[in-house]
Amino acid sequence: MSLVTTIEFEGLPLKTHIGTFGSGAPDPYEHSLDLMIVVDSSLVLIDEDDMDRVFDYEPLLAQIDEIAQERQYETQEMLMTRILACCSGYGAIQGVEMCLKKTQPQSGELTIGVRLLVSGEQFEALR
Repeated sequence: MSLVTTIEFEGLPLKTHIGTFGSGAPDPYEHSLDLMIVVDSSLVLIDEDDMDRVFDYEPLLAQIDEIAQERQYETQEMLMTRILACCSGYGAIQGVEMCLKKTQPQSGELTIGVRLLVSGEQFEALR
């Protein structure tokens, strides 16, 4: 049996603009990210209650926020590709599952998302 440990973020709001709209028209969607990162179990099952023993995810979240805001994206897929590249820069991360979602507040509860799962050899190839 193998042990898989993850750190999960659900409904992380992203301040970003995705899509092409009429001249000067605002992005009608609210964007959010569900992100699950696979980390070594030694970063979760710890023998001391000390921040030096765990994965500090704050720098990762700050980078994702920066990537989301640095430009307008035509597609969700490009933003996801850039977030994946960001995650691959952290040696402690062994795999990623993410779903980038967009919701149009006027449409009620309809959410549209793109999901990506990369782990193992595929994730290592990104490094």
